Amino acid sequence: MADAHPPGPFPDQSSDVMDKEVPAVPATMKLAVLSDLIAAGDPALSRRQAVCLLGGQGELAGIITRGDIVRALRQNEEGDMPVSEAGSLQLVVAHPDEPLHDALARMMQHDVGRLPVVHPSEPSRLLGYLGRTAILSARKHQHDEELVRQKG
Repeated sequence: MADAHPPGPFPDQSSDVMDKEVPAVPATMKLAVLSDLIAAGDPALSRRQAVCLLGGQGELAGIITRGDIVRALRQNEEGDMPVSEAGSLQLVVAHPDEPLHDALARMMQHDVGRLPVVHPSEPSRLLGYLGRTAILSARKHQHDEELVRQKG
């Protein structure tokens, strides 16, 4: 898998690390359909722990995690509810120009592992997906580069 960050010093903004290929589905999609797509290994949906939910005009409407899916399917085995009923519509988001440290602090404060990245003046305009894995990968890359410099 390719690094989500540019080479060089540790990225300092969310845009430096965010994934621009955001896993997203319509908020009206049935839960069973999403679950089946993930189980079948759909490449756009199965590589992340969460999927963004889009409204009718392509605007960010929510997010659903794999945990949300499992909990909802326990309650509704048929999975005939829309994913918007199982996911979260109260979003914690990041902005592309904010310090990565701030986004990570927000993740910890709200106990979430990923943040949709939205346009600062258009909060429903989805720009990217920022997960803990990408942040930690960027940090590890920086750490490895520092070790090489110290040895050289």
